Amino acid sequence: MNIKKSVLLSLVMSLLFFGANAYSAEKPISLSVDCQPLSQRPGAPAVAISGLVKLKKQPNGAFMGAGKLSIRISTTRGETILEQEKVAVNAYFDDILVPTLQAVPKDEESVIANLALFQKKDDTEEEDQSLLSTVELKDGTTYYTQCNLTK
Repeated sequence: MNIKKSVLLSLVMSLLFFGANAYSAEKPISLSVDCQPLSQRPGAPAVAISGLVKLKKQPNGAFMGAGKLSIRISTTRGETILEQEKVAVNAYFDDILVPTLQAVPKDEESVIANLALFQKKDDTEEEDQSLLSTVELKDGTTYYTQCNLTK
């Protein structure tokens, strides 16, 4: 009886941890990330992010998954502040109000704390009309960019 309880408990815990839909037959989606430096902020560091994240739909309608992102932050003079290629990340995506990708590096030693990437508004050229995406480092420094998130 104790073995059955422990097996059942581990199954329930894995479903809670991975989501009840973790083993579904639904095909995962691929989300392409393309973030470009802000053009109307003279003197601000330039942030460029690119990569691909594969996501599975969860019972709440959001998507969770993993992928690899390349991140480059440089000064206006072209000096590199941070450059990391193919950073493995765990990610959460939803498009309830604004398509949003939240990601954290899998490597605990990474200098990046988290990324909050919002879809840039298509109907406007002005950066002030869109939510700014952020790259936050573990030292508390935050850098801003604008992103296109494409399914």
